[in-house]
Amino acid sequence: MCLREGLIGNGWTFSRACRETHMNDRPLSIAYFVPSWPPGAFKPNGIIPVVEQMRQVMRARGHRVHIITATSPDDFVEDDFQRCDVSRPLAHRVLSKIGLGQMIDDRATHVAKAIARSINDIGDVDVFEIEESFGLCGRVAAVLGRPGVCRLHGPWYQSLRTEGIPLDAEPGATRVRDETTWFRTCEHVTAPTQFVLDDMIAFTGHEPAHHQAIFNPALDHGMRLEQTTEVRKRILFVGRIDLRKGADLAFAAFGRIAEDFPDAQLTVAGPDNGVERDGEVLKTKDLIERFVPASAHDRVDYKGVLKPNEVTSLRQSHGITLVPSRYENQPSVVSEAMMAESAVVCTRTPYTEDIFQNERNGLDFELENVDDLASAVARLLRDPDEQARIGANAGPLIRGLLSPAKIAAETEAFYWDVVRSSGELTAQ
Repeated sequence: MCLREGLIGNGWTFSRACRETHMNDRPLSIAYFVPSWPPGAFKPNGIIPVVEQMRQVMRARGHRVHIITATSPDDFVEDDFQRCDVSRPLAHRVLSKIGLGQMIDDRATHVAKAIARSINDIGDVDVFEIEESFGLCGRVAAVLGRPGVCRLHGPWYQSLRTEGIPLDAEPGATRVRDETTWFRTCEHVTAPTQFVLDDMIAFTGHEPAHHQAIFNPALDHGMRLEQTTEVRKRILFVGRIDLRKGADLAFAAFGRIAEDFPDAQLTVAGPDNGVERDGEVLKTKDLIERFVPASAHDRVDYKGVLKPNEVTSLRQSHGITLVPSRYENQPSVVSEAMMAESAVVCTRTPYTEDIFQNERNGLDFELENVDDLASAVARLLRDPDEQARIGANAGPLIRGLLSPAKIAAETEAFYWDVVRSSGELTAQ
């Protein structure tokens, strides 16, 4: 047994034990299902960069990794890539139109069967991993008659609960019910944080036979914050412009400090979905007009949707990064900012406690408390040395904690447990 590396301050340790890595005499054949592929081709989705990173680190260990998706450009082709056909046959569409939809599979079951066909077409898959959304992993496992790995990227009930939406209200209630029902059939489960894993077990009343918190890896691109006075005045928000990501809180906090810090600048990057509150949808332009003084409008720079490498480059020139999300699950926006040694101001939440400690490698604030968020930002703007100290603490920690090599070893050991327990050793 070995303990997860990491000690921050006086006695704050990562106490979860990781399995001893078993060296096996052959590579695994692994299949991941993702909402779309390749990365950057469609609207941002947090699952896709995680799988791309896992593909890299598992291939580096000699394993064969297959990607399965239902959404990709028509002309996209690469090795070990499968596009599964989820289109409905004409007969199904006719039955739905004449009111006999109950005779055919629901959408999630139909997609699960398509994924299962792709896994069978590959032919030599030892283990497959699918997110928990809509109960897909459990559904696919039921079709194939063997278990897969259910990865908890963000159970829907947790998101609804955080946003104050009743769990029994549609349309969310059906998805919560499906994810709960099918999770109870899953016996091999991982999650990026211990809290998400424990909370899902408590919520569903089901403790899988094999479950483990394994961080998402973070690739170190070698980019570090530029150490200039101008950089220390720049604030960055990366994420969807919506309620869950807390975009309204970011604009409101900047509005509170803009006049006291006339050189401060806010850069925003992400799709302009709009923040919906009380039946009103506020787009980026609306948020600026509502929360930012007119005299500071020209200090807000909305970049729109950027490619991953463009975001990585942007982090070099912003000393402060805001992560005011109402819900996250080991958010990459936190780890990427820390990797660049930007000072992070993050919502106080159990979803980030595995990688974040207030005052040591970032500053936190109370959820929904704009004054608290603005105060933290003002503190960092007022004290560039404090900015530098927090960023310098965060970088080495996150590079060690989320080391791709370490996480790949943990994941490999977990996968071998699944293979052995299911007896699904493929012929080589």
